[in-house]
Amino acid sequence: GNWSEGLEIGMARGKKKPPTAPEPTGTVEWLLGTCSVHVQHLMDKGGKRGYRSLFTSDESRKEFKKELYDISKLGITLRPWKARVFQLFEFEWTRREPKVMKRFSQEYLHGRAVNWTTADQEPGLPDQNNGDERGNRTYKDEATDWNRLSLRAWYREHMEWMRKHPFTNQLFLTKAEHIKEDQWRSVQQLLRDTFIFDVTATRELEITYSPFHPPEKATCVFLLSKESYKAIASKHGGERSTIEEHAKPILQNKELLYTGDMDRITSLDDFHKSSKGACMLYSIVRTGAATSCACTCIDYQMKETCDCSLAWDVKHGRIQIPEEKDIKVIGEETKRGGRRKARKGGALTFDQPRFSIPPKAPAATAPPPHPFG
Repeated sequence: GNWSEGLEIGMARGKKKPPTAPEPTGTVEWLLGTCSVHVQHLMDKGGKRGYRSLFTSDESRKEFKKELYDISKLGITLRPWKARVFQLFEFEWTRREPKVMKRFSQEYLHGRAVNWTTADQEPGLPDQNNGDERGNRTYKDEATDWNRLSLRAWYREHMEWMRKHPFTNQLFLTKAEHIKEDQWRSVQQLLRDTFIFDVTATRELEITYSPFHPPEKATCVFLLSKESYKAIASKHGGERSTIEEHAKPILQNKELLYTGDMDRITSLDDFHKSSKGACMLYSIVRTGAATSCACTCIDYQMKETCDCSLAWDVKHGRIQIPEEKDIKVIGEETKRGGRRKARKGGALTFDQPRFSIPPKAPAATAPPPHPFG
């Protein structure tokens, strides 16, 4: 049955623990996506559509909104956890904000509008429609010439526009195609100044990489998140042996999200600590991706590239740092300048990617073996 029924029974009996975890969220043939940003902004809005007046305090509302953001960045590999995370969220907030949760659960935890997380999209595809809305001006310029048309006239103009811009030529304008100078700088600093990419654990696991396809076996590499590494180094010191000692339980907790029992996680705090403490690189990527591995971090799930995946390929000789992006050339500090104006257009481009992986040059010293083959 619906897992919310068990939740209501548990709440009625005054239980402190959430009910048994539901079945893992599986694959679907299709889904109707909901913009995560719009869901979060509803917490700030008044009136019948908004939720602001339902909260007991502004502090509670802000905390609720922050929780929505964290859940929205769940990531595709943790899609099996989606129902459990929703269940824990409803369990905890029904006690704190019953009026809010009574309505929110009906609108966004059950029914049709439940697909507002990165667990509902493959990496690089948006969990919000800001990018689509940025393309409105281009569409009106090219397709309708800013005219309000009848349905028949609009359909004719729209299909003509689509004929000139076939979907097969369209690419989402993400960092996977446009790696920025700041990211090249960050990657070089991480490889030089930390042991993040040395203190790792490699496993063969069956993981979810798409909401539309069954899980597949993949080579997975667990490594500390930048935040975890900084916390360990600041508190205990940055020696490699020290990092290894404190990294072990963090990496194990991340691995257990893919191999352990869901019932062992009984609060959202426990889940977030396990999921945010470490990253997992995995060997399933789309054809044409910038790196040989994907990552569970928020950056990769949203933009299809991140410091972790890029640094891993640089370390193992899969990608060479362009001469003009060498840290000796671009410097240690990010250059700050005036705010750039938004470029005309939207999230789609019809240009070919500007970034390509250069051929591997022979190295004086062979790089360490690459676990992804």
